[in-house]
Amino acid sequence: MNQTIQMLKVGLGGASLLGLVSAGGCAAAAGDMGSAFATAAGIPQMDAFLPAREAVAAGEPMAIDGDYTISTIGKRIRFEGGRAYAVDPWLHGFTLKVRPGMVVIRDIQKTGSGQYTGQDLPLMGPATMSVMENGALDVAVRGTLGPARYQLVPVAGSVSSPPVDDDPVDDDAGDFSDCETIDVDGNGNIICAD
Repeated sequence: MNQTIQMLKVGLGGASLLGLVSAGGCAAAAGDMGSAFATAAGIPQMDAFLPAREAVAAGEPMAIDGDYTISTIGKRIRFEGGRAYAVDPWLHGFTLKVRPGMVVIRDIQKTGSGQYTGQDLPLMGPATMSVMENGALDVAVRGTLGPARYQLVPVAGSVSSPPVDDDPVDDDAGDFSDCETIDVDGNGNIICAD
């Protein structure tokens, strides 16, 4: 990847590419511009190794179900019964094509009032999602290649109701609002490491 960055720095004047890469660990550059960079640099592209939505059974409807735009790349995903899949295509990490219908977050569970967890498949790690006052989801991922943070902005009219209090859950169980360091225990559960 360093050689690819060096090739792109020559063509882009250096600073703008490094700003894109450092802003989100290649995620920010993974939209339409990321595809153009990869094509110009001759980086081979292939389909992402993600399951199709038909291969991941939907669970019960959730209050967060609906369409959201990923803040860092401007692409839409759809939450539907405990999973989220791509609506728009994009290029992840300059080489992996995420196609419509590919699952990008799975095993979504409500952990408290306005709090959810799941597995972010492209970033390869556990995600915590907090509903913000404006209805957007603030997402923090402990990805394999490092932490990432982004927001999911609801597409107007696609989320049926404010997603904060959809069903009663013990608000103390899984509440990470006061947690600065999130970790995963030996059983794969997301915990507060503070």
